[in-house]
Amino acid sequence: MAEFVELRLEEMLGELEQTERVGLFSTEEVRSIIKRRRDFEYKIQRFKKRKEDYLKYIQYEISIYKLLKLRRKKTGYSFKKEEIDHAISNRIGTLFRFCVFRFQDDIKLWLSYVDFCKQVNWTNRISKIFVKMLAVHNDKPYLWLMAAKWEFEENVSAENARAILLRGLQFLPQSKELYLESFRLELLFVDRLKKRKQVLGVESKELNEETEDDVLKGKLAQFIYSAAIEKIPESRFIVQFLGIVKTFTFAKWLEDIIMNDLITNHSTDEHTWDTLARREIEGRNYQAEIVAGEDSKVTVEEENTSQIKLAKFSVRFQNCCDTYEKGTEVIGTPLMYQLYLGTLLELRNQSKHLNIVIPKLFEVLEVANDKGYLTESLYETWICLTKDLKKWNTLDHILASATKNFPKSAKFWLERLQSEFDVNLLDSSNALFMIDTGSEPMQEDRSVVDTTVKYSEDSEDSEDSDTDEVTYELPKVFWEAVKALGDTKESLQIWQFLSRHLIEKGKEARKAVQKLFDESLKRKPVISKVLNVTYLEWTFKVKGLLKARELYRKLAIQPPFSLELHEKMILLENKTADKDMIVNVRYGYDCACDQFGKGNPNIWMSYVRFERVSGDPMKIPAIYKRAQQALEGDVATHFQNEFVLLSTGSCK
Repeated sequence: MAEFVELRLEEMLGELEQTERVGLFSTEEVRSIIKRRRDFEYKIQRFKKRKEDYLKYIQYEISIYKLLKLRRKKTGYSFKKEEIDHAISNRIGTLFRFCVFRFQDDIKLWLSYVDFCKQVNWTNRISKIFVKMLAVHNDKPYLWLMAAKWEFEENVSAENARAILLRGLQFLPQSKELYLESFRLELLFVDRLKKRKQVLGVESKELNEETEDDVLKGKLAQFIYSAAIEKIPESRFIVQFLGIVKTFTFAKWLEDIIMNDLITNHSTDEHTWDTLARREIEGRNYQAEIVAGEDSKVTVEEENTSQIKLAKFSVRFQNCCDTYEKGTEVIGTPLMYQLYLGTLLELRNQSKHLNIVIPKLFEVLEVANDKGYLTESLYETWICLTKDLKKWNTLDHILASATKNFPKSAKFWLERLQSEFDVNLLDSSNALFMIDTGSEPMQEDRSVVDTTVKYSEDSEDSEDSDTDEVTYELPKVFWEAVKALGDTKESLQIWQFLSRHLIEKGKEARKAVQKLFDESLKRKPVISKVLNVTYLEWTFKVKGLLKARELYRKLAIQPPFSLELHEKMILLENKTADKDMIVNVRYGYDCACDQFGKGNPNIWMSYVRFERVSGDPMKIPAIYKRAQQALEGDVATHFQNEFVLLSTGSCK
């Protein structure tokens, strides 16, 4: 192995001597380069080859190559490139060649080799690399496309690009990407030839007289298309060919052939009708002259142009909608309506004539909703549009349909609940919370009574109420949402939303809030654990510290246990200057440590800091002993380290 290494180093001496002689590298730098290269050579000569060794060696040589360019630019010396620069680049290429030979499965390595060849302008070598890479990775369409694109665009060889794609189709006869790219390449090739003949006024040397006419007409593209639809007779696949061919004006005849195949063989496919309708809006199937009426008083050219554009768009839009309507009559599937709505939404975002598009969009949305064909995203769009246009009278109907068809969607229930709040804020006769003083409700209020769930409050907090009987009512939609979603994370959003809004209403909704929190205690932990913390904080703000302590002592020992509940109570206690604050904080820490102390050293450290700052430092040893008994393994070690730092004053 040493003989091979020394032989390689001797081969490198020539370039290094030249760099030292012309002043590009110093003597010390040359010695450092020789030492590093010797190390790399020994690594790659080992019996067990490692890809990392080759990559590090290549990266080092590339760094030298870049540094050499910078030194040449700095010194202005541009000679001896054959002896120095080319020698280094050839060595990098050799290392790449050895590496890809031994690690052929690494596609990134092949592509890195290609990128390096592009940097040093080794065009011929790139073609050979692609051929070797595709021989190994012939099951990956994107590599065939990459090779063909390079040959056609950068190497300017349509023949090589065509050969690569045809070879790829032999390995991957069901690849849509290869068929489409072959189709596009043939059309681009024809376009290139036509432009060359037009600009230069010469005949192309790439074609003989017998085949020139057929090629210039795009017959090769037609051959690719015919082979593709024979292998993959799908309507969406044919539509992709249309998207390519319509950009080439000389291939109108080929576009007609594709359209004829689409209509003839796929007349009951949704994408066929979608394509026909979209072509109507593009004006590709409709030609008409628009003549201004005799009574027109338009005198400004810009206004006349605007009116013509409006009239043209109106005709095209009507033709588009008529085509979609025929499609819904022939097929009438959910996908057909979804494609119809997708086009209308695109027109809404692109068109300036919203007064024409929006009414039709709402009409189709309503029809699709009645049939139950709307997707979740379409409902979201419909809701947003309704809000933007402030059609509040129809929003409730839309939200009700959305929650009916997607009962597990929390966002629709939230929207519906928010809508209920907004309506109640605008309409005082339909208040969310109705206060019944014992008299008979008014006739216009009975509908509200029928659609809500009623709760009567006990006399526990009678100091905040009147002497008359008070009845608080919650929206029925809340309970519908809870029933549909169950006790899940999605349902938690509903509980949090309602509690937040009720709390914001203040004193008038206090008893409804109380009932809401009481109900949350009966739910599963995913609901109760989170709402308990909010319940405690609300009790503290509304009813005072004593009531909060009473509630906390009840919840603290009631499963499921909640660390956040203990932390919240400790925080609330620390905000007060009550004489029993220290005792109650200790109770909170004791509960937290008993319930969560086995795997959480932070609780114990927080307890220690409290006694050290605000409590009795004499109790710290007892806390430390309890922690040592509860904690195990790494968490115990972590606690000991934190405790030592705190004791020495290094940690606060």
